[in-house]
Amino acid sequence: MAKSSIRHRVRRPAPTGTALRELGAQIRKRRLKAGLSMEALGTPFVTRAGVSQIELGKSAPSYRVLVHFSRRLGVSVRRLIPPTH
Repeated sequence: MAKSSIRHRVRRPAPTGTALRELGAQIRKRRLKAGLSMEALGTPFVTRAGVSQIELGKSAPSYRVLVHFSRRLGVSVRRLIPPTH
């Protein structure tokens, strides 16, 4: 019998904690201030749905995405990341 090459996606729980929610809130605040849509902010690296997930704190952006967002928003990456307590 041939071995099946179907890959099954492993579902992982959404990240928890306030840091991701604070990061998402900061991105959303700055995006709205800049007058950008979710699609305009994310293109070409992140879909509108992906930006929504990041802003809601349900998904952690990669460093590359943070750099992209910071350039689109005209701020440094440091300004997006909430301070640690």
